[in-house]
Amino acid sequence: MTTKKIEKKGKTAVEPRFIADCMLGTLAKRLRLMGYDTLFFNRIEDEELVQTAIREDRIILTRDSGLLQRKAVQKNIFIDSDGLETQLNLVRRECGLKSDENKFMSRCLICNTRLISLNKREVIGRVPPFIFLRHSKFNFCGGCNKIYWKGSHIKDALKIKDETQDKTGDGKNI
Repeated sequence: MTTKKIEKKGKTAVEPRFIADCMLGTLAKRLRLMGYDTLFFNRIEDEELVQTAIREDRIILTRDSGLLQRKAVQKNIFIDSDGLETQLNLVRRECGLKSDENKFMSRCLICNTRLISLNKREVIGRVPPFIFLRHSKFNFCGGCNKIYWKGSHIKDALKIKDETQDKTGDGKNI
């Protein structure tokens, strides 16, 4: 199964937006971490997923070859790998995605809402005291009220991001 109707556009292209099927939660979360608008639902009927993709002009990320048989499916990437690195490389290659440090950690990992920067005073009493003392930059999700900071888990995410760069030899970055 191959990708269908993914158009790579020039510099004026609108950034791609995704909707991932229920088998690609880790990929969806990683794309959000990288700043890409990626919808994901633990449970969603195929018809609703397809209609949402059409209505919101999203690329369907799926492991379900049966979903791709639907005539209404317009843009998709069939993910045939279990490995996150391989999945990311496929999406990067098909959509021409590049790394952008300014976008990194700009979306909520839970609900996909764009994050808002907060100053340290605004998180007093809302984060654990040791986190408040160790960090100066915080982001807030207005969708689910979660507060984010760049903790040690970000090093692991950055490592995966770095490892996915240039794996296909085309010189492009996620």
